[in-house]
Amino acid sequence: MKEKNENFQYTHTRLLLVSRFFVRSISSLSSSLFYRCCWPFFCTKILHQKINCFPQFSITKLPSNTMSNSTMTTTTTTTMGKIIWPPDSVRGMRDLNRDLFRRIVRIPFVVTDINNIDTVGQLLRPYFLKINQFKPIQEYESSSSNEKRKIFLNPDHSELFESLISDLIEHQFLCRLTKTTEEFIGHEEIELKYEHFNHLTIFRSIFDHNNESSDNSNPDFSLSGFSTIGHIIHLNLRENLLPYKKLIGQVLLDKIKGCRLVVNKIDIIDTKYRNFAMETLASDDDPSVTTVVDTTECNVRFRFDFADVYWNPRLSHERTLILKKLNREIDHVYDVFAGVGPFAVTAAKLRKCQCLANDLNPASYRWLKENVQLNKVEHLVHCFNQDGREFIRNQVKEDLIKQIQSFDGSNINRQHHVIMNLPAMAIEFLNEFNGLLSSIRGDENYQYEIPFLRIHCYCFLKGKAEDSDQLWKLASENLGHTISSDNIEELHEVRKVAPNKLMYRLSFRIDKNILYGRTFNNDDAGDNGNEQKIRSESNVMKRLKVK
Repeated sequence: MKEKNENFQYTHTRLLLVSRFFVRSISSLSSSLFYRCCWPFFCTKILHQKINCFPQFSITKLPSNTMSNSTMTTTTTTTMGKIIWPPDSVRGMRDLNRDLFRRIVRIPFVVTDINNIDTVGQLLRPYFLKINQFKPIQEYESSSSNEKRKIFLNPDHSELFESLISDLIEHQFLCRLTKTTEEFIGHEEIELKYEHFNHLTIFRSIFDHNNESSDNSNPDFSLSGFSTIGHIIHLNLRENLLPYKKLIGQVLLDKIKGCRLVVNKIDIIDTKYRNFAMETLASDDDPSVTTVVDTTECNVRFRFDFADVYWNPRLSHERTLILKKLNREIDHVYDVFAGVGPFAVTAAKLRKCQCLANDLNPASYRWLKENVQLNKVEHLVHCFNQDGREFIRNQVKEDLIKQIQSFDGSNINRQHHVIMNLPAMAIEFLNEFNGLLSSIRGDENYQYEIPFLRIHCYCFLKGKAEDSDQLWKLASENLGHTISSDNIEELHEVRKVAPNKLMYRLSFRIDKNILYGRTFNNDDAGDNGNEQKIRSESNVMKRLKVK
């Protein structure tokens, strides 16, 4: 009976402590932080233990009303208003000097029994000192029996955790620092170094001095992001960041795991081969490091020379969306601008679709074939090195005719997907499908007719998203026929390329009347029997601001 009373008293004390913490958390923290940090713990730990079990904690018995010298001792803050931050001496740095990041700070810590570490750790976790190469929970040296742990807290959060620590002391979850004192919060001097900061903190500490103007007259010095391709980090730096490019490259090389080479794009993508000039900002000392990378996407392996081909990891999600549109082992895919095969090879390996993949760039063609072999889909993917128009007129046409000839009534649900991922000009190739199969129209040897092609055409729009519907008009003008609402499947915004430049995918069907080049009458067509003439592409581009 005595043991049960002690357990009940302990659980009651614990619930009281947590409830007080909740009340104070609501008043001092945002609701999002409260629910993220505290509510899961309350539901999974406290309530569960109250109902199901009474864990036997060894609580250090301390006076509940003592907390001498409990005021947080803090180190002088930087101009950013933070203690855990690089010193002001790094602001505006252009040549990386790691020694300038050294700074002595006083870090608060509390001590608890090892048996209480789970409870105390859960409550204090949002306020841990979280920096690279540093453990916030360490052994307490003053404990001869190694039964105590000290928890280092972030001094920048002192106003948030002071009241919580008071409750932990009151309910005897924390220990006095020594037997001869009544202090519960200690401080330890720690030297912050370059190794302790992540790349985001380093860049902010160096660049943020350029954004202090209240009138926003200074240019934006923030680093918007980068792409990781295998062991390569690819940047596209704005002009005002170019003086810092070597520093940026070295910091990323130091801080990003697996990075061995950092490059910066220095020219626009070549309109013919879709590659671009780049400069090396930082690299390993190992001379074997090259631009040939191995990467994985959707469990499919790819190998290529990043300096010679086009690869955009930010399109990974888009490729997954296309993959979901394919009927497994039935559909055929025609990849007009295949690159090294992210669409075609993935469709073959994961969906078992027959694919014809083409790219004009000889380097892309070489790596396309290698990736086909690498993923063992040679029986499903046929590779070509041709101009996109030639590929449509010949290979796509021949394969469609071959399927018509061999059609035996099976695979009636087969669909034919044409992927056109060349957003700068793919829409201009649509006229190649106008009358593509007209040469076999009316031929008695070809009784079966392919009902439609499913087109997935990528393009750029300069302007606002509200103007995107005009892309259908541009696509119709290039196709030579109005794309009726019945044949429109999707207008999908893929990504924002620049502040006023968006990338879209137009998914629609080209029906058999257009494929076979039939003359429309008033009942068959939505344009009153008149085929639209392709207008001057330069005028259309100018009017719709599409590039």
